[in-house]
Amino acid sequence: MTGAIRPGHRFGEGDWRASWLTPERIAEAAPHLDAIDALRGPAHPSLAALALHFALRHPAVSTVLVGMASERHVDENCAVADSLPLDTATMRAIQAHSWVHGWAYLWLQG
Repeated sequence: MTGAIRPGHRFGEGDWRASWLTPERIAEAAPHLDAIDALRGPAHPSLAALALHFALRHPAVSTVLVGMASERHVDENCAVADSLPLDTATMRAIQAHSWVHGWAYLWLQG
């Protein structure tokens, strides 16, 4: 959800994601990510922050495990945890881009 994997992205040699996130799948997801990216604001300055806000807004969620590859990521994640939850309009706008993609997850394939 960082927005780094966009159409034309090339994975490194041996990266397992290359066989799952095919160019076709990346292209299919791109319009959804673009629309969600347009919802960024001061309290959620990135796609990752929006995703974290979205997950934390659900009443059944009390903890979210996030990746932090840099000090900036740590600061951004902490800022999300310390801010107000997403408003209803933003939640609905994000939910509008949910779709049943039918992509079988590699770890679920036998």
